Amino acid sequence: MQQDTVVVSSYLDKIKPWIVCLSAGLFFFYDFIQLNAFNTLNPYVSEAFGISALQVGYLSSTYLIATVCMLPFSGALLDRFPTRDVILTAMVACIASTFLFAISPNVWVAGIARFMCGASTAFCFLSCIVLSTKWFKSSSLALVTGVIVTMAMFGGMISQEPMAHLISHYGWRNALLADAGFGVLLLAAMYYLIENQPKDYQAPQKVDEPFVQSYQKALKNPQNLICGSYTALMNLFIFIFGAVWGIEYLQHVYGLTYVDASRVSMMLFFGTMIGSPLAGKISDAMKKRRLPMVIGALLSLMLSLLLFSTDLAQHQLTLLFFALGLTTSTQIISYPVIFERNHPSITGTCEAIAGVVIMSAGAIFQPFFGLLMDRHATEVMGAKVYLAQDYQFAYWILPICLVISLILALQVKETNCKSTWQENAH
Repeated sequence: MQQDTVVVSSYLDKIKPWIVCLSAGLFFFYDFIQLNAFNTLNPYVSEAFGISALQVGYLSSTYLIATVCMLPFSGALLDRFPTRDVILTAMVACIASTFLFAISPNVWVAGIARFMCGASTAFCFLSCIVLSTKWFKSSSLALVTGVIVTMAMFGGMISQEPMAHLISHYGWRNALLADAGFGVLLLAAMYYLIENQPKDYQAPQKVDEPFVQSYQKALKNPQNLICGSYTALMNLFIFIFGAVWGIEYLQHVYGLTYVDASRVSMMLFFGTMIGSPLAGKISDAMKKRRLPMVIGALLSLMLSLLLFSTDLAQHQLTLLFFALGLTTSTQIISYPVIFERNHPSITGTCEAIAGVVIMSAGAIFQPFFGLLMDRHATEVMGAKVYLAQDYQFAYWILPICLVISLILALQVKETNCKSTWQENAH
């Protein structure tokens, strides 16, 4: 009997890191629903508030602008306060903002709600990374990061076709109210399952230096900006097609119905769900970071060029969106590289710098895509009419950004999956 108790206890000790970190990952999962639900909400929100494509881009990017504003503080706060407390507080703000968006009477209140939600996002993935570095060894970080990203992409999937069906049956406001209620259930689970660190964890000395000094140290390492920029550009398919413009692009360029387009768009997240842990596992197994990042950028660029063809059938588009999600998943490798190349006491600050770059790209390119459409669109009786060629003109920014991401991947210094911050100090 005592031996059985020891076996069970040993098993629980092995799986506890996964339970804790995946429970924190529920925040990332939920937040990704809110970020990408705008893709399905887009036509309903633009009709309800009477706004143009450029204004839709601005409203959506309000979320990311808030994230960018909060990220510098989020990294510093995570280096100074218990991770669990930060996660739970941010989750409450995320749920409250979803409820506010559901009842918003005009576009200004909706913008405030999106801004609140985006501010909470600054903590979701970053807190998971910081927590993972306490519960797992460096050699497993890419896999853990990949699994957490998979959870987020599952949230992205739910925000596409399932959300589209929910909106079609109950209306967009009721769908968001149900979304807020779902968040309350997740919050309860997170409250009971998340712990700050293992009992035997040797915590680095708490940072007591000024925020500015921590950021000065982090910015001295160019790899932080290189990795952040790589992930930002590889992530643009999610930010642009997954979060805002994917469904409308598929409807106008390929003539798909709203539900069929949401189903194809969902495959981008499904591909990333599979690709993220796979990319992490391959990187950890190879003991290489740079090579998988280069290969992922190259394959993504080649696949992106296929979307210039207007003759693709729905099943071909489904496969292509899945493949793009799969290959762009190598963007997750940037996070363990940043951890391995910086002192553990400023992990949150360094990851926050990368986060600022990543979210800034989304905040810039979402409205920029709409701006390009507006500039290329024809005007009929004083109103903008968006045709297939307008969407394709704006689409050019995606393969161009993937070329840049390939160049950045070649600048990443290999860590061989080991902590190298001691080398950087000399």
